[in-house]
Amino acid sequence: MKKILLITLLIFTTLFLLAGCDSVNLSGSSSSTGGSDEYYSMLVEVVDEEDGEGLEQAALELEGQSGYGVQSSSDEGVYEVYDLDGSEESYTILVDRFNYESAEKAFIPEEDLSLLVELEMTDDEEQEDVIDDPNMIEVEVDENNSDLEINDTFHISQHPITNKQYVEFLNDMDDLDVRGEDGEQEVLFDNGSDTFKLIDLNQDFSQIGYNGEDFYLRGWSDPSGKSIDVSNYPVIEVTWYGAVAYTNWLSDQEDMDELYDLAEWELKDDADTMEGYRLPMDKEWEYAASGGNKPGDTDNNYAGEGELDEVAWYWGNSDEDGNTDLVDDKGTMPVGLKEENELELHDMSGLVREWTQTESDDNEGEFYYMNGSWGAPIEGDEDEEYFEVDYKFSDPPSHRRRHIGFRPVRTNSD
Repeated sequence: MKKILLITLLIFTTLFLLAGCDSVNLSGSSSSTGGSDEYYSMLVEVVDEEDGEGLEQAALELEGQSGYGVQSSSDEGVYEVYDLDGSEESYTILVDRFNYESAEKAFIPEEDLSLLVELEMTDDEEQEDVIDDPNMIEVEVDENNSDLEINDTFHISQHPITNKQYVEFLNDMDDLDVRGEDGEQEVLFDNGSDTFKLIDLNQDFSQIGYNGEDFYLRGWSDPSGKSIDVSNYPVIEVTWYGAVAYTNWLSDQEDMDELYDLAEWELKDDADTMEGYRLPMDKEWEYAASGGNKPGDTDNNYAGEGELDEVAWYWGNSDEDGNTDLVDDKGTMPVGLKEENELELHDMSGLVREWTQTESDDNEGEFYYMNGSWGAPIEGDEDEEYFEVDYKFSDPPSHRRRHIGFRPVRTNSD
């Protein structure tokens, strides 16, 4: 059965000022509050005609128009196209969304108050199941078999935390302040005495956006221009503070005690004695990545028994179709596509580096993160250490990059 995607373009009929913009649109005409340039703004409603529900993550592009912006509203499937200049008599809008055929339509801003663009669902694509909650894997610890001085069984997330999971957290959080213009925003948490950055929403890297009211998943395309569903891609641009705050929220969601005192950004007690979620210690992460007490037969030190291409996303293979095109046609891929290790854990060699709870021995005030990443190069044998289970590096807790994410652990619970 084919579905139809209905897109209605409505020119604003009332005066509307966008934050960060010096122009307004007035019922099919335009005016400017600064200079002589004229700009238009419009609403784009993207719905499935069969059930009438709005569709998120559509990618909108205006052919030949640079400098405009696209922003989602609080209603599903509603987009705002702004800073559309009036230099052309007509424009062509291109609409793309995963699982649908692309379409384009010309329109004249002052005449076309609505457009109907029909997108047919493709027959040969099936949408991946969205991972809603972290799947926690038990890691049994054999005291006689662990040379990493880990004494207690723990649980660790099967995958890095995804965009969709982090958006749910952001939309449920209080005490957040979003600063900056759309596309260059940062999310700050106020702990009562100061503010701490949780994540950057740089539109070139982060697949998460903010519209002034809600956080949402941006429409995104791979290097070929194909629309992709970014729900299951790992969250990136997240700081250590942002990872810690998520684990506290996750504990609260499951009626467990929050393990961190966010006034001091410290664990409230010894990690082994508490029930709830936190970041892994570096030795816990390494133990889980190496297969725990079920190590496989392998000559390398990767997380899993396969060769690097089979277990990891790295610079040499992250140009495959569907990547997020973060730099040079390469980027992140959905979690869980590479081979699992002996504990059924994915992506512990490559994809994104992952924050831990362990402070650096060499650099005061910094925390270790483990793993290689999609952007780590392989230029010689020495570079392969980036993907070995004991690889770690450190940075300050405010550090964030397009290759850093995290996964939580839980101890002292069934």
